[in-house]
Amino acid sequence: QLLSGFEPYKDRIHSSKTVRRLPVSLAQQKSTDGVQNKKTKMQDRTKSDLDQIANKLVFGNNFHSTNLMENAKDNVWFRMSMLSDSALPVGSFAHSLGVEAASQMRFFDHAHLTNEGFARRPPWTTNDDTTSTCSVEALSNYVYAASRSNAQLSTPFILAGYHLLAPSPNQKSPFKYIPDFDQILESWDNIDKYLDSMLLGNGPGRRASMDQGLGLLRISSTFIDHSERSLFQLWELMRKIIDQHHIESFSSVDSFKPHGHAFPIYGMMSASMGLSPLDSCRMYSFGAARDAVSAAVRLNLIGPMAGLALLDDAGFVGVNEGLEAGLLGMLSGKEKDGNEEEKIVNWLKSAATCAPMMDAVQPCHDMLSVRLFRT
Repeated sequence: QLLSGFEPYKDRIHSSKTVRRLPVSLAQQKSTDGVQNKKTKMQDRTKSDLDQIANKLVFGNNFHSTNLMENAKDNVWFRMSMLSDSALPVGSFAHSLGVEAASQMRFFDHAHLTNEGFARRPPWTTNDDTTSTCSVEALSNYVYAASRSNAQLSTPFILAGYHLLAPSPNQKSPFKYIPDFDQILESWDNIDKYLDSMLLGNGPGRRASMDQGLGLLRISSTFIDHSERSLFQLWELMRKIIDQHHIESFSSVDSFKPHGHAFPIYGMMSASMGLSPLDSCRMYSFGAARDAVSAAVRLNLIGPMAGLALLDDAGFVGVNEGLEAGLLGMLSGKEKDGNEEEKIVNWLKSAATCAPMMDAVQPCHDMLSVRLFRT
């Protein structure tokens, strides 16, 4: 049984002595129906709901639909496609999001599933689907957990980075002019250090985040027009700081050593390209879910066609639930009007994962004697 930590004490609370369990067939049907109902509900929910929440968080209560996104939308759709393309050279496919470690620990074997019906059974599988040593139920459950947890954790940090370069409602350009690099870099450094402190217990996840962050900075100049000189200088400066850990304009070099994690850098890039806050979070979360499924395919745990169906089912539900939980967590913070610093701090305090068993599996990647992925 692979619960991925969402309800680690469920077996104690709902024991056979206190709750009468459903027959196996009914329990499995209930699990499948639950996934389908969640997906249908999310598809029926209008995008404007989460869009309004994200826009309110980043731009404030006075934000209304302006010409800003209208002016940028001709280029935005293509840049969104490029950022979500699997061919984007940032090294994301070198990381398995814990799938390889979980596989070698035999978390996806059929023997790890009980007949209690708690595992998530995808609707496109059959009850006698045991021809492979990998249980599709367990793998689907893990992808759902990884997608949801990653989306919930990344959302506050992506929007915090987005906020650093977010345009004002009156601007016609998709990014704002940057007169003071020091202020932007200092805020980015604080966000980056906070994220690094959260990832210290997960060595492989921490390295993967830094690798992809530096990869994003290296390709950032390809999305900049020649007229956007200040933005080009900012990306180059950030990359230089990460590579060399020093910059002349800062008096205290030791106090300014960002690690270059991917979440805030991705948010800053998205804001500079005119993407909406919600689309920025969705694209990054989709990429993480896609990479987890891709790792499962390359490890021969599942076929390409079944992997695509798994991503559309478990990945879709996990990403949307994680995004919603992340945004609502950010809304729960209390800050004074106009206090931008306090607002960012409250956002960061709301950041959390939601699958502790997955967090425990990922660091085990460093213990594998034979591995295909870097992390």
